[in-house]
Formats: sequence, C-alpha cells, structure tokens
Amino acid sequence: MDCYQKICCYCLLPLSIHPQLWAAAEPQSRLEVIEVTAQKVVQNLQDVPVSASVLKTEQIENQAISDLSELSAQVPGLKIADSTINTFIYLRGVGSGNNRAFEQAVSLFVDGIYLGRDRQYRAPFLDLARVEVLRGPQGVLLGKNTIAGALNLTTQGASAGTEPSAGLWLDWEPAFSRYSFSGFADSGFGDSLGARLAFKSSQSDGYLQNQSAARREPQTDEQIIRLSLHGQTDTLDARLKLEHTDVTIAGNPGQMIRWQPVSALSQLLRNSLPLDFDSSADRHKSSDQHVITELRDTQTELATLQLERGFSSVVLTSVTGYSAYQTLESRDGDITPLPFIGLADQHDFSQFSQELRLHTTGDRSLHWIGGLYYLQSDLLLDYWADVQVSEIAPLLEQVLQRTPARLAEPHAPADLTLWQLGVRPADANRTVRFDQQTDVWSAYLQGQWQLQPRLQLVLGLRYSYEKKTALRAGIIAAYHSRQLPQAVPADRDASITARLLGVATPQLRYQGEISELNLMPSLKLLFAQTPDVLWYLSAERGFKAGGVNAAAEATDASQHFAQEQADGLEVGMKADLLPQQLRLNLAAFYTRFTDLQVTSWNGQGFDVGNAAASVSQGLELETQWSWAPAWLMSASVAYLQSRYRDYQNGPCTVQHIARYGAGMPCDLSGRTTPYAPRWSSAWRFSYIRPASSGTELHTELQLGYSTGYFVDADLDPVLRQPSSLTLDLRLALVADDGHWQLALAGKNLTNQNVLLSGQDIPLVAGAYAGVISEPRHVVLQLNYRF
Repeated sequence: MDCYQKICCYCLLPLSIHPQLWAAAEPQSRLEVIEVTAQKVVQNLQDVPVSASVLKTEQIENQAISDLSELSAQVPGLKIADSTINTFIYLRGVGSGNNRAFEQAVSLFVDGIYLGRDRQYRAPFLDLARVEVLRGPQGVLLGKNTIAGALNLTTQGASAGTEPSAGLWLDWEPAFSRYSFSGFADSGFGDSLGARLAFKSSQSDGYLQNQSAARREPQTDEQIIRLSLHGQTDTLDARLKLEHTDVTIAGNPGQMIRWQPVSALSQLLRNSLPLDFDSSADRHKSSDQHVITELRDTQTELATLQLERGFSSVVLTSVTGYSAYQTLESRDGDITPLPFIGLADQHDFSQFSQELRLHTTGDRSLHWIGGLYYLQSDLLLDYWADVQVSEIAPLLEQVLQRTPARLAEPHAPADLTLWQLGVRPADANRTVRFDQQTDVWSAYLQGQWQLQPRLQLVLGLRYSYEKKTALRAGIIAAYHSRQLPQAVPADRDASITARLLGVATPQLRYQGEISELNLMPSLKLLFAQTPDVLWYLSAERGFKAGGVNAAAEATDASQHFAQEQADGLEVGMKADLLPQQLRLNLAAFYTRFTDLQVTSWNGQGFDVGNAAASVSQGLELETQWSWAPAWLMSASVAYLQSRYRDYQNGPCTVQHIARYGAGMPCDLSGRTTPYAPRWSSAWRFSYIRPASSGTELHTELQLGYSTGYFVDADLDPVLRQPSSLTLDLRLALVADDGHWQLALAGKNLTNQNVLLSGQDIPLVAGAYAGVISEPRHVVLQLNYRF
C-alpha cells in the first residue's frame, strides 16, 4: 500500500506547483487534441473512459517504428516480441502462449477489422494515421479475445475533394545495410471521389552474425502496397481499402544464449561441437542450413469496405472485412552447427467479417451504439520436424541396447532389448496437419445516460456465440517427408527412433468441436469535475475463446483448452490542467483472470492447459507538458503486479525435470507471470529552435526503462531479462513549411542487450534459444512532401 501512496504523490506533484508559476508560462503550446475510435466513433481521447496510449503519424515516422514489435518500446506494459516459433503479445502481464490454436489476449484491429492470428502482428507498418493501445477488457464494443486489451490501428485514407499531394520517405541504417523507401500519392477527383496510393519497400542484411553460415541474419525483404478509395454522395459515404504485403526473411532472429547440459544426449551434442562454439547472448549464432534452410516467406491480403449513411438522429455503418495470409517458415530446431533437427510450418488462413451498427448523433441525454457482428475463418496448418541422427548414433545405440523390446513388440520377452530385436538408429520425420473452422455471431448494445449535468452512466452488454471444429492428424514419416497427404509412413526403426527422441505423436488423429456462449457486461460512471477534468469508474467482463489443441504432443487429457474469463475494475482521471499546456491521465486497475490458457516446453513436448487464476493490478500515468512553444515533454509510467493466484500444475524448468523427473509438476502459485516488469516507463523530450533561414532544428530525446521480467512460462531464471535503460536521440533539420526534413537518429545508444523472447531448445536439455534486441545503430532519414 505504501508503494501505491508514493506513486499517487508523484503523480499529483504537478498539481501542487504554485499557480503563479503556471501563469509565467507562455500561452502557446504544442499540445493537440487527440482523436481516437476506441469506442467505434471519433472522440477526444480525454472523453474516453479507458486507459490508453496513442501514437500519431509524426512519432511513428520520426522514431522509424516499422512494426508492432518496435512499437512496444514506446508503450510501458506492452511487450510484443518475435520468437523462434511464434510472436508473443502481452499487455499488463497478460498474453497467450505459443500453441498454434491459441487466440490472442490482446487483439489487433486494423481499420476496424479484427486480426487475431499472431502471424498478422508481424506485418510492417505503412502510412499509419495513429495507433491506439487500449488497456483492460474491451469485450462489449470490440468483442472476445480482448481480455488484456486491444491494439487499434488506423491507416491514412483517401478524401474526396482534396488537392493533390504526395510524399516520399527514405530511411537508411548503414550498420545493417538496411533501407526503407516509402511514399504516397493522394488526390481528390471532384467533390465525390478521392484516391490514395501508398507503398513501402525495405531490405536489410540483419544484425546477427551466423558464424556457421558466414552471413548476417535475419535478411529481410518487405514489399507492401495499399490502395484507398473514398466516395461520397449527399446520403452515402463509402471507403474501400485494398492491401497486399510480401515479406521474405532468410535466417532466423533466434540464437543460442546458454547451454548447460543436463542430459546424456545434451552432453554428447555439446562435446561434438568445436570448443569455440558461441552460446552467449551476444548477437552471434552458429546454426546450420543442412537439415533445412532457414526461411520465412509470407504473403498477406487485407480488404475493408465501410459504408456509412446518416439519418435524422442516427448513423448506420456497415464494415465488411477480408483478411488472409499464407506463410512458409523453416528453421534450425537445435540452433547449433550440427545437422540434427529441422522444423517447418506452413499456414493458410482466411477470414471474412461483417458488422452492422447504429449510433446516435447530436446533443441528447441518451446516446447509444449497437450492432450485429459475424466472423468466419479457416485455418490450415502443416508443420513437421526432420530429425537426422547421424551425429548422435553412438548414444542412440547405447539407448537401444538398454531399452526393452516391448516398446515396439508388446509380446516380446521381458529380457529382450530393442538392439537385440534388430532396431537401429534411423532418420525420422514427424508431420502434423491441423485444420480448423471458426464461426462467431454476436450482438452488442451500449447506452450512455446523462443522469446529472456532471454525471453520466454507461451500461453495455454483448452476446456472443462461437463454434470451432478442428481436425488434427499426425504421422511418423520417412525422413524429409512433407505435407500429410503425401507423407510416406516411416519404417519400424525410424518410428522407434522418433519415440525415443520424444517427437512421436501420441494421438495420430483427433477430430473435435467446441461451442461457447457468453454474455459480456460493462458498467461505467463518468464524473466531470470541470469541463477539463473527467473521473471515471469502469467494470467490465471479457472472454478469450477456447479451442482444440493444435500441438502434436496432445494427449487425451489435453485435447481441448477452456476459454478464459477476465473481470476488470478500473478507476481513472483524465485532465487538461492548463489549457493546451499540461495533460495528465491516471488509471488504477485490478483484473482477475480465471482458467488462464498456458503452454510451455517441458523438455520433450509442449504442456497445454488452463491455470486456475491470475491477477493483474497496478497504476498507469500518461502526461504531456508543453510549458513553452518550443518544448514538449511526454511521459508514460506503469507500475504492475501480475501474478498467478493458483497454478499448482505449472511447468517446470529443465533443471527441475532432470533432477526430479517429468512426472512432478511445479507450483507457480504466487509467482509473477511472463512479461510483467514491476516498473516500466517511456520519457520523450522534444525541443524546436530556429536554424538557418527557413528551417528549424528539432531535437528529440527518448528514454525507456524497465525492471526485470521473465520471457518464458516456466519462469526459468536463465530466461529472465534484467533491468534495462535505453536511450534514443534524433536531430532533424526541418523546413518551416514542412515540405522536407533531414534527420539523424541514434537508436539504443546505451547498447542494451534486451532479451525479447526465449525458450528451451527441443531435445537439447539445458540449452536455451532467445531473440536479442538490435544493438546501437544510426538511422539517416530524408522526407519530402509535395
């Protein structure tokens, strides 16, 4: 409690400064009204009873933020990290594990279209208007799978009746041989039609040095294009956006960060490597390309059509969305120079959604918004593991000489071994197919009543029905087999080798179906202390969908995972304390999660299930202060406590498994959840001064701080990121009319090695893989607007 009191005191310090000091400030400032669509209509952020952070076009461009993973450095409490397998998205210490069937706890919306697959979070940014980070359950208006919050992205659109304009941006980072070239062209064609075309092309040689392959990684090639159209008549407004993205990445951002063998197999592999083999978190890796070529090739499509028609007192809106992606990913599973394990995934996903909604307009005592929503999606996954045993054949021969033959022949004599039965080590392949169809129907209604001149009541309710049908099939196949329909069954020796190495499929075929019916209510009270100070109290319930386990290691007890439930309470204040000079937003929150979905590598397979409960609570502060036209200070600070309330059957570290065996779970009750730093903050200082004739010098300094946190579900101390402090600095020469800009930006000037994600390496007990942040580097930027 003392800590909370201290935070409140620090937050209120600006209010205690003598009014005469404020009066001395210059009347002009750089604070702007921030408009958001967090509640599906355009509003001032200061009128929205939600804890939120907003990044606008200028900050995204100036900081060279290219995707969501880089965005998380700007928002305390938000962690988005690519791993060797999946992308992790956490907010307030809550997220989803790496099971391929999991929905996300932090949903992504682009121009009002829901994108819930983790691969869709990897798309590069292009021509964004703003990014809204909405914290806490958002079930009523945004639907399921928003129990931790939502990311609401709005792209720049065309506007009918506007004058022609265009812009070009060039970012060059010599340290990684990286460039990014993007631009747009926008024009109105009369008062009834407008069009905007945006594009981006970027390439990079990567920031990791792969010593075995003698190259830098990951080498990326990104191409993205978007066409936006706007048409309007006296009664109808129509907006269409079509987007295509093609991303190819050679290599993998993961590297081995530590290897402390805890098994005979792991020790033999370690002894087979050269003495100078690198296994530290230093942006050097030694993975081979022999079993499989490391590659990630992704194509995505996104289309949105929004139709809007106004009536006397209401507006009818239709939002139609289509999204799809196809990706092929392959990687070195053991992340060593040995030709041992090769892993690959192939995804084919498509989704259609339709929303119809009505909302009131004008000055009235009752405002309401309601709608109907439908979503249908198809997900087809093929993934496989190639195991080449030539490097470990001597050890496997010893294992075969000790293992009873009854592992393969139930009626064999008790004293007969597999070796005596004639079994010999053999290369093997495990191939799995997961095919899932999802249908969602929902209806929602939210009303806002003006009870008194300064008091408002907001009540909302969403009804949602979701149905999933899934088929999972697997086979132990001949080495280098691929997709399941064409896979050739393995012979006896390969099948037994796969079982000994823990890559067999305990359930070769499973077909399941789940259906969920949910009611998600919300209640909010808003009190306007003054026209510029708003207090709010919010209580909301949300759900994250359950599903069928996509993991090849699924057993009878883990074929399904249940849905999650979140009950959140938030108290906050939003205040413009001095007109256009000081803005202060505060929030205190408490969210309880039940049946939390979890997954973690146990040394041989992925454990999937539901933890009993967890709690996320804390305080958040957002402030902007412009005491003079040339100065602007922005700060975002988060204090977080996110812990498991009851998690007695939690995953264990490989050291614990090696000592006590795999059959004994670990009690993680009371322990912190992953990606939950106690303190995190982002500070930004901006100063503008005149330079030579017709130009200005813009200086921006950005500091980021975070205390330590775990990056894997078993809370292994090896996979814990310690406290870190990052520093970015940008100097820009800007034309007074804003037509051009030349800038030099330094990123991660403190050269911090931040562990973004990490996990145990399959079949190599005691070895760990991780993704490390980019080192110190400089970006040269040139922008020109016509």
